[in-house]
Amino acid sequence: MLNNVISGLAALLLITSGAAFAEEAAPKEKTEAAAPAAEKAAEQKLPEGAVQFKDWIKECEKLKGPEGKEIELCQISQTLTNTEINQPMLKVAAGYVPGKKDAVLIITLPLGIILPPGIQLTVGEGKAAKVPVTTCLPQGCQAGAQLDKEFTERLKKGNKLIVTFLGPDGKQINAPISLSGFTAGLDSMKPK
Repeated sequence: MLNNVISGLAALLLITSGAAFAEEAAPKEKTEAAAPAAEKAAEQKLPEGAVQFKDWIKECEKLKGPEGKEIELCQISQTLTNTEINQPMLKVAAGYVPGKKDAVLIITLPLGIILPPGIQLTVGEGKAAKVPVTTCLPQGCQAGAQLDKEFTERLKKGNKLIVTFLGPDGKQINAPISLSGFTAGLDSMKPK
């Protein structure tokens, strides 16, 4: 769990440096090739201390902050599994960076994807938000951005988030992320 939270913290800190959403037309091609977390949740035991919010899992870790003060960093996440090879396909995590009022969203994608176009995030029939892929680490390539109020509300009211990216073969992949439990999970971490 610590590695997941630390890599999430690194991503959270990276993306608060200015990545923002750019609106584009919604993706047209639909190729859903993954199983939502809810289908796998019954088969998997939650990590110690984790809390389930329907299809999202909340994990927290206490870390030493820059001034030596202990801080608690929490995130909600959902992992999609490629059903053809029974391997994780991508992970979506959301949380708050200490000192920031808006949440951030981090998507960890598989290695080997085509990077220049970045990813598109679509909720329902709304316009797609384009997000750049910022870094690649051994566990995958990461894209993320600070969520503005409007996009956060779309996530809270929506049923499904579609993450669109290009696979190694150049074909568009549309991965569906259930938003069931997203609102309760995110609200449980909201800074006071």
